[in-house]
Amino acid sequence: MGMASALSRALRAGTSRTSMPCAWSCVPAVRLFSGREGRERRREEGGGDADALAKAQAKADAITDKIPERPVSVVEGTSYSIVILAALGVAGAAAWAVVKELVLEPKEYKVFHVALERIRSDPRVTVRLGSPLSGYGADVQNRAARQRIRHRIYDAADGHEHVQVQFQVRGPTGTATVHADAYKQDGSYEYSYLYVDVGSPYPKRIVVVGQDRSKEY
Repeated sequence: MGMASALSRALRAGTSRTSMPCAWSCVPAVRLFSGREGRERRREEGGGDADALAKAQAKADAITDKIPERPVSVVEGTSYSIVILAALGVAGAAAWAVVKELVLEPKEYKVFHVALERIRSDPRVTVRLGSPLSGYGADVQNRAARQRIRHRIYDAADGHEHVQVQFQVRGPTGTATVHADAYKQDGSYEYSYLYVDVGSPYPKRIVVVGQDRSKEY
């Protein structure tokens, strides 16, 4: 009886000694498997999030591609047209001025315009006729005759082609007749003579350039 009890106690003690190391040695293995599974699970979850994000981006791009571009409004289209027309108008005006100066405008009108500007800047004329001064061809009611400048073109002994003109000027306080003889020198007109016969209020001849060498024609 005593030996059986002792043997039973010895067997229980051996069993407890051998079972303890197994229990503690199994803990690291469980932790190792748990760590690997967690990393794999996170990797799978992360891959799923990336796929979901890529799919969402693809859907957004597809929707954006289907959105049409904003059409140009009527106001914007009109503004662009106005700017283009204005630019064409400026270019056309410049081209017309060049053509008129070089091709279309007759010589007598060129001399007329230069002489009129010269007279407008002479205080002896403006003090008698007033300012501003307007110039025209003839002192008549006919519009065509008023626009026509009396003139004569001839070759002088100095080798230049001369242009003689006669026209009328009017100011707020009087009128006058202008006589001029001009020739072209180095691209601009020079005057052999330019004088103004003031008719009213008091007759007076004003010699602006040269001497009194008028000719009736």
